[in-house]
Amino acid sequence: MYGAKYEPIHCVDFSQFLEPLGIPYGHFLFVDFGSGKGRAVLLASALPFKKIIGIEFSDALTATAKKNLFRYPNELKKCKDIEFVVVDAAEYDLPYEPLVLYFFNPFKRPVMKQVVNNVTRTFEAYPRRIVVVYFSPYQSDLWDKIGFLEKVKDTKGLCLYDTKVNLLHSDWGSDMANELCNALKGG
Repeated sequence: MYGAKYEPIHCVDFSQFLEPLGIPYGHFLFVDFGSGKGRAVLLASALPFKKIIGIEFSDALTATAKKNLFRYPNELKKCKDIEFVVVDAAEYDLPYEPLVLYFFNPFKRPVMKQVVNNVTRTFEAYPRRIVVVYFSPYQSDLWDKIGFLEKVKDTKGLCLYDTKVNLLHSDWGSDMANELCNALKGG
């Protein structure tokens, strides 16, 4: 009902727009919302993420994604910890780890609004670096309103958001502040 028509992403080099952000991939989870048949997950596996998760509500698309993952050459994967999860994106509980969240116009506004709320809630519970990669950003206004994110790239086809660096608060304690500072600085 709120899912968008299935469209595979064009082959993109994620490193081309993520590299300038200095993301220490080995500390980050890549989460693809609306992973479909898995193309974005497979493309992301060319980077050494800690883990890659594909979120999809369609059992049939997820089954195809798993087959595609099995057939995809291991030598092309720098990240081998890849998982596909069948779940409504609005109900997915984000891990409390640094995240790269990927969207390719996966669903309509009511679901995107709930996902944005979930991202905000988890950031408030556990502040950490969150990067949002949003292709075909028809609902970017929802992401624009999140106080802890800043838009670092804005084109007709892509909006890229990153956590604001000035979020460190002394009341978080030194361990939390140091952890967030290291994640924001890429180390």
